[in-house]
Amino acid sequence: MAAFYASASTGLTAYACLKGRAQADKTWPHLLEWNEKAFGAWAQVHAAAEHAEAFEYGAQVSRLSSALAVLEAVAKGSKAAAGLTAEAKVTFNEALAAVKPMQQAACRHNDAVYHERVPPLAALTAVEQHGGSGGPAAATARRASALRGSHTVGSGWRSALCRSGLAVGLPWAAVGLP
Repeated sequence: MAAFYASASTGLTAYACLKGRAQADKTWPHLLEWNEKAFGAWAQVHAAAEHAEAFEYGAQVSRLSSALAVLEAVAKGSKAAAGLTAEAKVTFNEALAAVKPMQQAACRHNDAVYHERVPPLAALTAVEQHGGSGGPAAATARRASALRGSHTVGSGWRSALCRSGLAVGLPWAAVGLP
């Protein structure tokens, strides 16, 4: 999803250049940038969960700390945005509220129990971009069963991810793109 929003942001800029004028609604470029960052942060949260399942607690803390920093910046930036809908602001704040306790718990557990070195995010393998339609072939067997619908949306980070993705959908007709 992060790659989708990056592509949309590039397309919006190219469209404005093609028309020879600036984008009329100044909120859209920021919204696209914040969505790109927020979904990139959610990708880090998913990767952190995989590290926890593999007993790699230092890497888990690194990814969750990175996701938290990004979501804090997005929530702060969106709070100051004048033309942004209240729904989008709430969505970014909900994402932050969902990740913050996960990061705090992971740090607490690593400090008290595991004592693993927390590597910088740059030292970890980059999160693979699936483009939203990568399908089960690119996933592990465990993730393939999840993609087929074996999990339900309830409480926790998965439902927060679903809520954040649904609440900030982009109506392309509203910005006049073909």
